[in-house]
Amino acid sequence: MEQATQYLLLMTVATPIIVAVVQLLKGLGCPVKYAPVAAILVGIVTSLAIGMSSSSPVVDANAADFLLAGVLGGLGASGLYSGVDTIKNR
Repeated sequence: MEQATQYLLLMTVATPIIVAVVQLLKGLGCPVKYAPVAAILVGIVTSLAIGMSSSSPVVDANAADFLLAGVLGGLGASGLYSGVDTIKNR
């Protein structure tokens, strides 16, 4: 259970970063249809960067764990943005 809490903490920190970076990429000309793929890739990079840093909150994890956490974070960030956008445009 301890490791699940650590991953939750990692993704709580990473999700707003992922949303911000994807919005920046869209502002720089990335087509909107590629935003979910960009979110997953940014999630992977962000998760690996946070996880492999010396002050990472996640201990006893390998790169595959961070890869999975990054994919889930990217999907979560994409869904978060989509949900807020849907509510905002109603």
